[in-house]
Amino acid sequence: MKKNIFILIFVLVTNFGFSQDKSNKFLPVLFDTAKVDIKYKRKRIEIKDALLLDSLKIVYKVALEFKYPLSNIFKPVIISSVKLINLDIKSLTTKKQYSINLFEKNKWSIYYGNIWYRYSKLFNYWYRNQPYNKMIDRESYGNKVYFGGVLYVSPR
Repeated sequence: MKKNIFILIFVLVTNFGFSQDKSNKFLPVLFDTAKVDIKYKRKRIEIKDALLLDSLKIVYKVALEFKYPLSNIFKPVIISSVKLINLDIKSLTTKKQYSINLFEKNKWSIYYGNIWYRYSKLFNYWYRNQPYNKMIDRESYGNKVYFGGVLYVSPR
């Protein structure tokens, strides 16, 4: 009996020690919320990216598809898909601008293609983990929703 309890405690301790804590990841709130709390207060989004050599201002547009309309407060919020549609990229040092979108993949350079795939993953994570139940004007949205915003990225 004591041996079984010892094994159970050992397994639990090792699992907790090696599991990742998602609360340590940066997750900004990307829309206005009804609950005015420091945790849910919308702020300017700034991140650091070790793979960039220049500071960028990125204006993005994302399409989200929900299993149920977002306006239905009685059903759970289940996200079917998150698709990045457009990135307008502006260098903050050289002032050069470039726009890439989902429909012109064959025209991308390797540099902008890498930016697209990198930030597509980031927005996918962010939008799948938003507090939609605290969203203002949630009743005005259906199954397909378009969101956008501005992201400031600087090198480390």
